Amino acid sequence: MSRNRPALLVLLAAATLLFVLPARAARVAVAPFTPEGECPASSTWIGPGLAFILNESLARAQVPYVPLGHLREVFDQEGLVAEPRFAKLSLVSLARQLGAGILVTGRYRLDGDDLRVSMEALDLRGDLRRLGRWEAREPVSALLALSEDLGRDLFAVLDTPWPDLPRVAPAAFESYVRGRIASDTTVAEVYLRKAVELEPSYDEASCYLALLLRNTGRLSEARSILEGLSKKSFSRSAAALAALAGLRLEEGRIGEAWNLYVRSLKAGETPEAHLGLARLYLRQKKNAEALRELRMAETFGVYQEEIELLRSQAQPPAAASRPPTEAAPPSP
Repeated sequence: MSRNRPALLVLLAAATLLFVLPARAARVAVAPFTPEGECPASSTWIGPGLAFILNESLARAQVPYVPLGHLREVFDQEGLVAEPRFAKLSLVSLARQLGAGILVTGRYRLDGDDLRVSMEALDLRGDLRRLGRWEAREPVSALLALSEDLGRDLFAVLDTPWPDLPRVAPAAFESYVRGRIASDTTVAEVYLRKAVELEPSYDEASCYLALLLRNTGRLSEARSILEGLSKKSFSRSAAALAALAGLRLEEGRIGEAWNLYVRSLKAGETPEAHLGLARLYLRQKKNAEALRELRMAETFGVYQEEIELLRSQAQPPAAASRPPTEAAPPSP
């Protein structure tokens, strides 16, 4: 027993360290805020909009987080509505599946132009515990100010300085938010183009307009925007660089693609960059490197189907069992 004690002490120290890690080391999942009471159809964007604004702030502060798009992919896979209402324990389970260590949930009530919001943050590591609960109230027209108030409270418990949001016109910011959360690509394009029109230097809006254009097959315009953004540093640089890397990979420009993926990961770690590198390594027959990138992508808890497909390409099937070779007859 005494011989095993040093090893036991090391294990206990490691376990203790896991629970004293600062909150900023954990990936944060922000669930779409849910309405209380009657909510006009014209204001249903507020719930996901609030969650998106917090996600945007996490991205600017380089805090790991689960994008709303990844949550929606899970909703689609499970056959759920776009913004399902979960019980708290169900949200906790979902957030853990997505690799989150902190879950942020919220509710809002709209009375005329008066918006009241309550929000709480839960630590999912180990035993479930509440990090904080906050409330805010502002006119709907002051949604950005309300989000900043809540965001500062959240970032205080994350032990992370609050990042300044882009200083753009309120109309441009709202158009960007609505473009980012819109499920219809035509509607999303209208809002994102409006945001860029109102603020031509709004790089975040330009980035996601380019991603939308790429996803809908308009590669020439997407490539042009992404090439311009690749020379800039902004909160979504990682996404722009990974997207441009993907286009270069499709063009067969392997060296450029690799450099862009590496730059993307330096700007901010994303599953898209790891998946892109996995595809690149598979093309080069570097299966071990591809599997390493797939393991990194898997920690984000998304794109599992695509990860499994690429993994099957990186792991050749086991050699078929062969019948034992018959011994040669003895020489005469």
